[in-house]
Amino acid sequence: MGQIQANTLTHMYCDAVIVGGGPAGAVAARELSLCGKQVVLLDASQTTRQKIGESLPGAARPMLDKLGLLPWVENAASLTNKGNLSSWGDDKLRETDFIRDPYGCGWHLDRQHFEQNLRNAAVDSGAFLLRERLSSLIENDEGIHIQAGEFNISTPWMINACGTSQFVASQLGAVRQKDAPLFAIYTWCESDSPDSRSTVEAAPSGWWYTAGLPDGKRVVAFFTLAQQAKALLRNKNHFISALKETTYISRHGVGEKIIAEPLHITEATASYLKKAVSEHWIAVGDAAVSFDPLSSQGIYNAIYTGLRGAEAVNTALNTNDHSLLSQYNERIKSIRDAYRREVSQYYRQEQRWSRHRFWQIHQADRE
Repeated sequence: MGQIQANTLTHMYCDAVIVGGGPAGAVAARELSLCGKQVVLLDASQTTRQKIGESLPGAARPMLDKLGLLPWVENAASLTNKGNLSSWGDDKLRETDFIRDPYGCGWHLDRQHFEQNLRNAAVDSGAFLLRERLSSLIENDEGIHIQAGEFNISTPWMINACGTSQFVASQLGAVRQKDAPLFAIYTWCESDSPDSRSTVEAAPSGWWYTAGLPDGKRVVAFFTLAQQAKALLRNKNHFISALKETTYISRHGVGEKIIAEPLHITEATASYLKKAVSEHWIAVGDAAVSFDPLSSQGIYNAIYTGLRGAEAVNTALNTNDHSLLSQYNERIKSIRDAYRREVSQYYRQEQRWSRHRFWQIHQADRE
């Protein structure tokens, strides 16, 4: 099948439309295509735009192998992540060594290259890649009708893989619940540091993160409340000064290197759909449930839910049996509950700044 060229076809019918070409959408498109279904992968994202979120744990290896995606990931300019470092709850730096993990080391990814490889893998399996932005959708008894550019698409099933964007969810009447607010102020820079492991360090008004990336790059991010993030965005010198005040993040010697680099801001608030499945649609990845970046589970969850969501849709298409869809919805709830317990416990371990607004908000929200 391959990529659809503009103006070659304006009306089409397919077994499933996947809205969003990130990891969850690409995995779902590949799985359904491999099952013999006609799939349109709708993605208008800018492939040249760099994205934050680069950690993929070794636990994803069995899923990637099942999907035949392991070579596509390993060829995506990935960098082996041998472990994590954390200064949390006190001023000590603790190490988690992934070499002892039963699944082995994880990866730090060139996110742009990684997602492009996953889309290529979906196309390689037979999915249509349509570079158009969804403008409207209507659900009725027969399924979903989508308008994307000049294209009108009818399908019995739509997979919402467009992240935390409210547009698709609101069109379908789905309700999204948010956790305590969290914003990231971040940048990328060149790095001479030989240590590519992830490092997390708590601070009075939030927490810092850095990790080595492929091609000698490094990401540096501070997670805080919106007002603080916006203040740092307005004045890079304040961001650099705050970075230099850290004990461990500053050791990577990036303070001076980010002077010429632009700062970016994004919302990182965890959220979820109260209902991830309906009669003609299902949500996967962040569209179903998104996590606090502290968990480092975002990409793993995208791959997992993309795979399981596609399996449920495939069964519904083959036999009209919706039991896997119901099981998937319950699984999303259990994932959400387990995540909340774990992240709550972790935030409460940090009591040094319990009277500071950031920690009060995040610890209170998780009680």
